[in-house]
Amino acid sequence: VLVAFTAFSGGAGFHRDTQSLLVIGTLLLFVFFLSIGAAVRVSRAHLVFAGLLGIYALSTWTSFWPTQSLIESALLLGYLAVFIIGANIVGGDRRRWALHALVLVGAAVAAFGLFQHLAGYEAQIQALRDLGYESQAVQLTAMSSAAFGNFPTANGFAGFMLLLAPVALGLAKYETDIRWRAWLGTAAALMVAALYYSDSRSAVLAFFLGLAAAGSIWAGRFGRRWVAAALPVGAVLLGAALFGLLFRFRLDRIVAASQGREELWRAGAAMGRDYPWLGVGAAGFGTAMSSYQSGSVFSPYTHNSYLQMAAEIGMPGLLVFLVLLAVIFASVSRMFAGIEERSSWMLLGLLAGLVAVAAHNAVDYSWHLPAVGLAFWWSAGLALGDERTAPTAGAPAGRARTAAITAAVLLVAPLVLFTASQSAASIARSRDPHRLDERDGRDALAAAFERALRLNPFDADTYIAYSEFLLDMDRKGYTASIEKAVRLQKRAVALRPDWPEYRWRLGRAEEAAGHEDKARLAYRRGTTLGSKSPKAFMEYGDFALRNGHPREALEAFRSAIGLEDLYARGLGFAELEGARGDTANPVREIARAYRGAANAFIELGRYEEAEASVAASERLVGPIPAVQFAWGRVLEAKGDHQGAADAYGRAAYYKSASGQLTVDRIAAHQLLAVLEADGNTTEALIEAKRLLERVPQDAAALKAIKRLESHQ
Repeated sequence: VLVAFTAFSGGAGFHRDTQSLLVIGTLLLFVFFLSIGAAVRVSRAHLVFAGLLGIYALSTWTSFWPTQSLIESALLLGYLAVFIIGANIVGGDRRRWALHALVLVGAAVAAFGLFQHLAGYEAQIQALRDLGYESQAVQLTAMSSAAFGNFPTANGFAGFMLLLAPVALGLAKYETDIRWRAWLGTAAALMVAALYYSDSRSAVLAFFLGLAAAGSIWAGRFGRRWVAAALPVGAVLLGAALFGLLFRFRLDRIVAASQGREELWRAGAAMGRDYPWLGVGAAGFGTAMSSYQSGSVFSPYTHNSYLQMAAEIGMPGLLVFLVLLAVIFASVSRMFAGIEERSSWMLLGLLAGLVAVAAHNAVDYSWHLPAVGLAFWWSAGLALGDERTAPTAGAPAGRARTAAITAAVLLVAPLVLFTASQSAASIARSRDPHRLDERDGRDALAAAFERALRLNPFDADTYIAYSEFLLDMDRKGYTASIEKAVRLQKRAVALRPDWPEYRWRLGRAEEAAGHEDKARLAYRRGTTLGSKSPKAFMEYGDFALRNGHPREALEAFRSAIGLEDLYARGLGFAELEGARGDTANPVREIARAYRGAANAFIELGRYEEAEASVAASERLVGPIPAVQFAWGRVLEAKGDHQGAADAYGRAAYYKSASGQLTVDRIAAHQLLAVLEADGNTTEALIEAKRLLERVPQDAAALKAIKRLESHQ
């Protein structure tokens, strides 16, 4: 049930509130397991896992984001609980039924992913565009070439299939009833098809590697030694053939797939060298990446779980994890001694799945998704369950058992508070912007943020969201404490000091409070931390321009423009992979930087350079409304009012991606101003009425109509 809940939740358990609910569920399951007097055997693998958990907790001290490191440690605690329970599901048909339930979840996830992929994503993409979520629509379009179900990435979806498809095959071989075999064969076929349509080449190779490893052990145990030697070779050849088939033998796609990973691997290796003992903290890679980014690719994951572990919890943590895997695989391999051939099939299916996921994570990162992590450790526990060494009777309520139950219950309490805080924060963040115009709505939103922070005073994102809410109210003219907004931003920065976005958001708050020098320091710190982020330089440039420093702004915009080659190269690779959305946003920010530089040139009276900057922006993103508006500003500054009016008109009224006529009120107001300044009152009156027709009660249009009619 927990695996199904996680696999079908948003992002396959990617979100924090889902993760905290998952940990609560696993701990309560553990308490129930101990409370009913079930016999518990703790093996060496469990003790090594406990040591790994300790290292995760210690890494919080050096973490780039301590709060997230604690959440990751709690998640690992939940995995340890199911790992222990799984190893004690022995006797009778218990393990068999546990595996049937796991295969059922895998088949359901596979069927959902396949249906979604084969039906297409056009309706969802159009709905996102109609609601104004263009960036999400671009991202979904980029992902639509592969099946991914409810997972945030196709590789995570492939990792889930990779684990459970071999389990279904092994269980089908174990069963003797034709009806059970038919069901399991169907489930395995669904998962293999889903694995294929995920378009994850590394997962295909890992799948055959897992089957080869299990088959080699089986052949060696039951006297077929030539088969044991031939299986790995055959699996590699077959996997390579399918690998080429999926790539369609296009070397450009292979280059595209490896280019981004190499950049991430270099960043992970650099973190491991700089923080060799405790790393940058569990789940801290993404935050630290802003200081280590060496190319156009930014990701919170290295696409190599082992390298990411070395970067996040240090080399000792990685060694402990490798020892844990070695102990698990060695323990399972020893179980084949003396076991009958039919009984070995369930174990072989589990072993194949575990080996496949371990191999896949050498070039990918499916372990970080709770759906895959939970299923992996549950499967590992089931594989370690050995009826020959398990206690045969229930255990009395001794001191150790009582202490374990008490500790688990005590740990549940703060997790419940954390889940409540995340729910309150989610409600507050999903606020309707129109409710800012209602007094009751503003008060309710402020109360929701306060409640979320009382429940969890360590949630940096909620501090940011609350501060932005106060700044929104101030911009709309409502009474709001700007100083409180600054304090909230500072608290977020203290919780996540190496994240560049928090720095320029602090700069915005300081600027709103009238602290220009403090705002400048915050913006500059953001550019230092995000040296590969066009957005950080854009924010700094906009600040300098707003405050009358065009030369300072021009320097910041040029720093953003200097990243064009880097991101344009990344965009080319992304197009080969069909994932343009991954690097399109930085390119759009660079286009914005060109337009910002044009504004600075206008302030300095350098109109030819301003024209060249707008032309460069149009070269990157095309003649979009923002570019047309920039042309209008340049032409207006040069005194070409007719040309400016034409450009403002194109910016003011345009068709959106969904085909609807959209009005940009700022551009429309500029159009009215230019026409009036040029003495063209008749056309200005027509445009004012046109704007009022599209946007009823527009104050500027109403005033313009009254003024122009009076003039006529």
